[in-house]
Amino acid sequence: MVDDFIKEVHVSTLGEKTTLVRCILVNGFEIVEASACVDKVNYNEEIGAEICLGKIKDKIWMLLGFLLQTGVGGIK
Repeated sequence: MVDDFIKEVHVSTLGEKTTLVRCILVNGFEIVEASACVDKVNYNEEIGAEICLGKIKDKIWMLLGFLLQTGVGGIK
């Protein structure tokens, strides 16, 4: 279900050891995450993107929970 909310994924490398991932959701909301390694010799953009996407999906899950709780419990 979380994956269905992701419309676009943009991956880029900053410097020599940082991965930046920007996801645009179906409603236009954007979430950005970064991951980095200590030694540039160990840098791998694919691994960095995987880590970032995991963080982004956790955030989407949290936001969906917030939305559901608001719908169920309302605002008091």
